[in-house]
Amino acid sequence: MTLCQPIFLTYRLVDLGEIYASKIMPSVKETGILLGIFLLLITIIIIFWDWVWGKWWIWRFMQRLKQKGPDSKQSSGLIPKSLYIVQISETDVSCTNPNGKIEKVDWDDLISVEIITTDDGPFLPDVFWFLNGSKTGCVIPGGATGEMDLLHRLQELPGFRNEAVIKAGPSAGNARFLCWQKETNPSLSEE
Repeated sequence: MTLCQPIFLTYRLVDLGEIYASKIMPSVKETGILLGIFLLLITIIIIFWDWVWGKWWIWRFMQRLKQKGPDSKQSSGLIPKSLYIVQISETDVSCTNPNGKIEKVDWDDLISVEIITTDDGPFLPDVFWFLNGSKTGCVIPGGATGEMDLLHRLQELPGFRNEAVIKAGPSAGNARFLCWQKETNPSLSEE
């Protein structure tokens, strides 16, 4: 045996391995075709599944989100926030919760308006209007039915800070935003 014989035998074994592998394993071209057919079948199954079941599931989900509160004309469509009903009169503002409990504050008694944000959202209420009176108060979740009418009425208060409302909008953490505070007349308190 010479020095060249082991190298020749190694090459010969490699050649035999390639011949044996080509008979058992498909070529790269055949593998690509099989993979393409497999991916095409998976795509067809996914499209069919989406066409048959996807539309039904999405429709049911949207129906649940679109359930209206009692005042569907002003309802935001969000659950459970839209089930809170805000009513505004010349003398007071009230909020009726889904259980029927009513909180109200008189406009004459109102001393401050705050927006409180929490990190509980987006599936739970995370924005609240706090209408603080000297005797009573009213907490209204953002998205309540009639909230826009409340905002328009609050904007009529002298010195109402719209920038606080704007800052509260994108807040996703626990924060307080003072929108309005009743001015006290120092000359009356000194007498």
